[in-house]
This record gives sequence, C-alpha cells and structure tokens, in this order.
Amino acid sequence: MRYIGIVFILAMLSCSSTPEITGNWIYADVEILDIEKAFEKELNELPEAQQAARRNQLKEMVDKIKKDKVKALSSNEVHFKAGGAIVSIDKGKQKNGKWKLDANQKKLNLSIDGNTVTLNVVEISENKLVISSKEEGVTVRLILRRL
Repeated sequence: MRYIGIVFILAMLSCSSTPEITGNWIYADVEILDIEKAFEKELNELPEAQQAARRNQLKEMVDKIKKDKVKALSSNEVHFKAGGAIVSIDKGKQKNGKWKLDANQKKLNLSIDGNTVTLNVVEISENKLVISSKEEGVTVRLILRRL
C-alpha cells in the first residue's frame, strides 16, 4: 500500500513540473504583430485606392525591420542563472542583471544595467522561449531557442 502512495506522489509531481527558464538561450526569430491595427486610423483616412499600397508599404517595412532585428540579435545570448541572475551578451559586450518569473509563468521581469522591463511569456518549453511586449498597439515577439 505504501508503494501505491509513493507512485501517486511521483505521478503528481511529474504532472506539475514546468520547463525551466534557467539556462543559455539565443535569439532565433522576431515576430511583429498588429502593425495594421496600429496604423488603422491612418489607413482609414486614405482613399480606398491608396489603402492597398500603404498596406504593402507596411508589410515591406515590417519585413525589413524583422530581417534587420533577426540579423542584429542572432549573435546575442541570454543566460538565465539559477537564483535570478541574468547575463546578456550583445555583440560581445556582457551586461548583468536580475530576472524574475511570476508564479503563473506569464510575466518575466528583467532588470539589466538599470533598465527594467516586464515581458509577457507566451511559451516556455524545453527548447523554446517566446516573450512579447506591446508598445503603441504593436506586439513584438522574441523567439529564443536553448543553446
């Protein structure tokens, strides 16, 4: 009977475990969402014939920003240390700070070199971390993969 209790406890623990954010990560991709929503008022004020052309310009702008960001971030690393320390390596320059993930694993607070930001956690898995931020109606998602 005692073995059944131990098996039950182990099963409960394995179900409640969540992937750890601690470890070394590298930026893999950037997504820029809701760009049309941010420019919706401007788009609606344009004559209908010009709206399609402006939408295409916005798409090209997003594609260029994404390409530039992915290129710029592709060599950057983020090291989440146990105990809440973080090391960010940007173009060979190391920056130190602190990180804290809320109990629900939905908010990630970062403080690096005096700059503090709270990011939304979209996904944490064994090899993928997706965090996002929204400014002026535009959502930017950073997709990181474990090194």
